Amino acid sequence: GNTRELMKHEELRGLFLPIFRADFKIAETYEYIPKDSKIDCDITIANGTDDDSIKISDLTLWNEHAGKKIDYVSVEGGHFFITDNSSVTTGIINKALHK
Repeated sequence: GNTRELMKHEELRGLFLPIFRADFKIAETYEYIPKDSKIDCDITIANGTDDDSIKISDLTLWNEHAGKKIDYVSVEGGHFFITDNSSVTTGIINKALHK
């Protein structure tokens, strides 16, 4: 969650820099290829209420791929809401799996 602090430490920087580069390469080279088939199961989409890296309208694009029901769940927090609110996140996952 704190990239600046991570980059201050040479050992950690050496460990994580290849991972960051791979992430950027995926983001830069990804090409969406539309398909006629849809995902044939319920989908639960969770986002952080304070995550400025994605718009709610972007999340609703999943509607194009869903063959069944989609649940949208907002969790308090930013981009790392999953770890900041692990018990809430675990509850969402358990609820989705036990439907």
